[in-house]
Amino acid sequence: MEENETVDSTTKPADPGTVTVKPAFSGTLVEKKDPVSGQTIKIPIEMEAYLGHVISSSRSTAESKYKPLVEKLEGDTSELAEIRTELLKVQEANMTAEEKAQTNAKRKITEHEIAAKNANESAAQWKSKFESTLIKNDILSSFRGTELCNPEQTAILLQSEGQAKAVETLDASGKPTGSYQTQITLQLANETGAVEIVEGTPSELFKKWVEQDRNLHHQVNKLAAGGGSSNGSGKGRGGVDYMKMSAEQRLNAARENEQ
Repeated sequence: MEENETVDSTTKPADPGTVTVKPAFSGTLVEKKDPVSGQTIKIPIEMEAYLGHVISSSRSTAESKYKPLVEKLEGDTSELAEIRTELLKVQEANMTAEEKAQTNAKRKITEHEIAAKNANESAAQWKSKFESTLIKNDILSSFRGTELCNPEQTAILLQSEGQAKAVETLDASGKPTGSYQTQITLQLANETGAVEIVEGTPSELFKKWVEQDRNLHHQVNKLAAGGGSSNGSGKGRGGVDYMKMSAEQRLNAARENEQ
């Protein structure tokens, strides 16, 4: 060794049994366009093959993850909830902790919104059923003491004409009581024949409504042929011929005879 020659004590001698392969680099560059920025860049030609292998490997990994999901989507018996669960698993596999937290928060919010919507819809359905049952029962109850030809049909007509609705009752101080009753609004002729708008419950207004001339036909006609006559001639008091009367006239005559 010459006097001026120095030895690097940190350099380790090569292992005779190890074959060292230098990275391939031909020195040739190729131009590529950045798909995001659009900028043209130059990379070693060997990198082009390397990046292709990375992309291919990533695609194969992604396809293997999504393959079961795709098969379920194509299947005839696939369940939507099950597919969503599988999709979330695949998506969360590549998420950061922050992204997972955000996704879970959004999921909880969505679940809460869906639950609230379902609860509101269910409440609205039950409210509708309750009001419908209340109105029907209140109207049918108001028919007591009156024989009708068709109570169900009369109830439908009274409900429609009276624009029946369920309203909450108030106490003496005007505060809601939590109890409900049916209210109807009708146009009824008063004693002078003038038509006025009246509001009230079916039990308060039904009798007045069914006694209107236009509604008398709903009541059962109890007047027998020849009723009120002692000679069987078909004529009543004053020689009135009941057989020639309309149903409405018979009902009016029957009421007069009962008085």
